[in-house]
Amino acid sequence: HPQNKQQYRVIYMNRDGFTLLGMGFTGKKALEFKLKYIEAFNQMEAQIKIDTKNLSPELQMFKGLFDSLAKQELATNQLDKKVDSISEIVALNTTDWRKDSRTLINKIAQAQGGYGAYKEIQSAIYTELERRGKVNLKTRQTNKRRRMADEGVCKSTRDKLSKLDVINDDNKLIEIYTAIVKEFAIKYGVWNEEH
Repeated sequence: HPQNKQQYRVIYMNRDGFTLLGMGFTGKKALEFKLKYIEAFNQMEAQIKIDTKNLSPELQMFKGLFDSLAKQELATNQLDKKVDSISEIVALNTTDWRKDSRTLINKIAQAQGGYGAYKEIQSAIYTELERRGKVNLKTRQTNKRRRMADEGVCKSTRDKLSKLDVINDDNKLIEIYTAIVKEFAIKYGVWNEEH
């Protein structure tokens, strides 16, 4: 560019080149360069955006098709995620019920605000289990601890006995529990989460 009757050399560089060059500078010069870099990069980005109104009708049609296909692919990907999550819910069975249930309850808790919601959801599941199964898990837990004490099981092991251990003793309760976890997963839409 002629300026003051002098010739200046123009160097074109991509974003990575500017970044590498900028890393070598320190002090006041570095700040000046970085400000120029930011300005140049912003100008570059502005030039990259194409005004599609000036395109030929054919190119506008192709752009419309491309945008439509891109949206369709994104929707398909989201649908695939939903199908995978629903498959995970349906796959919950009485074989690995503890691990699979825990995974689903974690997803429900994440959908409801994180780890703090885990205890609330687990408690609601236990309440529903007691209602449907017409049982009192706390009473069964106490009774099982007493039987364990009679069998000579140490106190620390008895104290670790959970409601899930009580459920594990009764196949009917396992089936009710897994059904409730599935219902909660569907109710809270675990396939909608972005985790």
